[in-house]
Amino acid sequence: MGRKLVILQILVFLLIIFPSSLNIVSAQTQISNSLTLTIYLDGFTQVDQIIELNQLVLSFNLTILSKTPQNLLVVDENGLPLEYSITGSNAVIYSVGSTKINVSYLTQDLTSKMGKYWTISIDYPESKVLILPKNASIISINSAPDLIESTDGSLKLTMPSGLTEVTYTAEHFLDEQNAFEPSGFNQWLIVVAVLALSLMVPITLAGFWLLKRKKNKSKLKTDKLLDEVDLEKLFKRHRELSQDETKVLNFLASKHGKTFEAEIFELLNLPRTTTWRLIRRLEGLEIVYVKKSRRQNIVLIRDKYLKKP
Repeated sequence: MGRKLVILQILVFLLIIFPSSLNIVSAQTQISNSLTLTIYLDGFTQVDQIIELNQLVLSFNLTILSKTPQNLLVVDENGLPLEYSITGSNAVIYSVGSTKINVSYLTQDLTSKMGKYWTISIDYPESKVLILPKNASIISINSAPDLIESTDGSLKLTMPSGLTEVTYTAEHFLDEQNAFEPSGFNQWLIVVAVLALSLMVPITLAGFWLLKRKKNKSKLKTDKLLDEVDLEKLFKRHRELSQDETKVLNFLASKHGKTFEAEIFELLNLPRTTTWRLIRRLEGLEIVYVKKSRRQNIVLIRDKYLKKP
């Protein structure tokens, strides 16, 4: 409630000082709008947009390239989260005078699969960058790229404005024409190999069984103490923690020291920006750290507050 009041006061102040800034941002106000699409093997696409503005505005409209964006995050040039509202595929970003906006989210709406072939399709009025999965092979493309690069085994395509469709595969198959056809001599070798394998299989299975049993015993011994949070030590060192911060840490302890960031949002039932700042404060106090994953971030207790086996 306090944050919304402050934002309202800023909006009123800017309205008095800059009355023309009430207008929703126009195409002339945007001096650049870069789009990067990072495509993963499972069809998810990470969308990253950077919008630079050349005049002071309170808010502007942005088309979201997904009906169901996941982990949507909007930050300004200082990395601070901005408020936004979404209706359908249109988002209103409350920039409040910011000049550079970063928008990022995950979506499955841009890709489709038929058999072993994936296709990404996007109609965008400006040029865009597509980063394909590692070792992907392009099957077809509807227009010539402006630039082709290779980064860490991934193809990076800079595509012109308009409709872009790229069909690719990330799977590799053997050439059926080079399939092995055994001759008479090779057939004899196969028979010998089969007999040898028939003797080795029982021995191998027995070995695997013994190894698995040994690992399970070892795991039972260590799992009891592994990833158990020392809350007594933690709270003794940090007496300045708020009620919500204490609640989050108790929740992390019940999860053996790690949980998805989204679970913390659900736990606190607070605005995403408030929860985001709370996690960053715990990170600044060196109590937790955030590990970025492909789909969503993971919050973990630092090792110094874990009980050692």
